[in-house]
Amino acid sequence: MDTLNYLINWFKDEPLAVIITLLIFAFACYSSLYSRSSIRSKRDALIDKKHRDTFK
Repeated sequence: MDTLNYLINWFKDEPLAVIITLLIFAFACYSSLYSRSSIRSKRDALIDKKHRDTFK
């Protein structure tokens, strides 16, 4: 409960800092997920290409 009170007081004192921190955190999560899916799709595309070459 102490932590929650601390966070509430921090938001009351410096709302801009809290908003910027949340935006940075959200962007980091988004970019992490995006890069993982991008790597996975590139890997799958390479595997598909190898299979197509194999069965020709």
